[in-house]
Amino acid sequence: ALRYGGYSVDSYASAIWDDADMVAIPVRVGSPDVAFLDVDAGEAFQEAVSSYNHPLDHPDTPEYIINSHFLAADMYNKAQNDTIALLSYQQAISLYADSKNKEINERVFWARYQIGSIYARQENNEQALKIFKELVDHKDGQGQLWKKLARENYRSISRKLAYDEYLKE
Repeated sequence: ALRYGGYSVDSYASAIWDDADMVAIPVRVGSPDVAFLDVDAGEAFQEAVSSYNHPLDHPDTPEYIINSHFLAADMYNKAQNDTIALLSYQQAISLYADSKNKEINERVFWARYQIGSIYARQENNEQALKIFKELVDHKDGQGQLWKKLARENYRSISRKLAYDEYLKE
């Protein structure tokens, strides 16, 4: 018999199945243990699982899921946890780079800008310069703040590298 909390599931079976407001679900995948939830909680659980398993690039993906990828990266960036921030931005970009949604595309460009900023902060100037150059040269984003900042960072890093080269001579 299945057991939960020291009680046999069989002892609850008639009460559970007679009460339409309760369902039994596995506690863990492959576990014989079950938990008893009321139907509303079970439905909420199923919605959460469906939402989690929802294709991230699907047109009807809830906006909060999309934003969570970018916001997580932003939080790591603000905490200056550069390694995880870079990975998080790169994951968000890989998920949403081909989006047709204008707002999501803006988030992707900002993520690219933030990656360049992280490289600049780490003094990985060549990588930062490459990213800022790609943003400056991109056909989209005329008049957008990320493009203006990328242009300014590109100039600043270029001048710094030229000055460092001058000092070496």
